[in-house]
Amino acid sequence: MELLHSEKRILKKLIKLSNGEIKEFAIDDLPFKYDFYFMKKLFSKNLINIRTEAKFIEIGNIEETTKISLTEYGLKYFKETTERNFNELKSFLIKSFFVPVVVSSLTTLLTMWVKSFF
Repeated sequence: MELLHSEKRILKKLIKLSNGEIKEFAIDDLPFKYDFYFMKKLFSKNLINIRTEAKFIEIGNIEETTKISLTEYGLKYFKETTERNFNELKSFLIKSFFVPVVVSSLTTLLTMWVKSFF
């Protein structure tokens, strides 16, 4: 799953704020600017949880607070992405570099062996 630049930026800041733990933050108290559209995108990708909490202050007066927290997948997203990219690079190098070198070497050895008979 690929994230947009703004989604990555928000996720990195949330991970930094949480210090590697799952913590809840009031969305109004976040120390950085964000677009709620990207928060909803992170929620739809199961990287964060969003919940609304309502408090009764007095009769007829309700205060709503929206809180967000990282999921386990959100905390480990960049680590898993790095590992996946490394595995893809390793696979690419094997297919694009090592296999042609081995085939070329075997072809050369076979050609030299056949020429030794003539």
